Amino acid sequence: MENTGFKIISLQAENFKKLKAVNITPTGSTVLLTGKNGAGKSSVLDAIMAALCGKKYCPEKAVRDGEEKAKIVVDMGKFKAIRTFNADGGGTLRVESADGFKASSPQAMLDTIVGDIAFDPMDFIRMGSTAAGRKEQRVILMKMAGLDFSDLDARIAEIQ
Repeated sequence: MENTGFKIISLQAENFKKLKAVNITPTGSTVLLTGKNGAGKSSVLDAIMAALCGKKYCPEKAVRDGEEKAKIVVDMGKFKAIRTFNADGGGTLRVESADGFKASSPQAMLDTIVGDIAFDPMDFIRMGSTAAGRKEQRVILMKMAGLDFSDLDARIAEIQ
């Protein structure tokens, strides 16, 4: 996996799952989501996945109880992804650039922007149930973090 330069500049979500409203603008490379159980931490992560990774990551019930619509805006600098949901199950996806370009196939465009960094977190967790899966998890995490330990791994293999 190569570094695609993909970065979330800001995330806004309204009435999505448990969220009433959230606006996150990261100032560094790590964002800590903390709070009590039921506060909406998972809803924030689900909002990112739903906005960027397609319908299979959109929850069946996306709109907060008592609301008619939900909206997620993920600003990636050059492009914004705007996904809306209606209480009846409908919704839209738009991808637009700062200069006004609107993608005619928004999900296809997001797939090229986001690429292979999008993965199902539950599949990743299930990998940990086997030794081979744990090795795969390590490889994925190292690639995502831009780390290469191949020299160190080779030295360890020599010693063993």
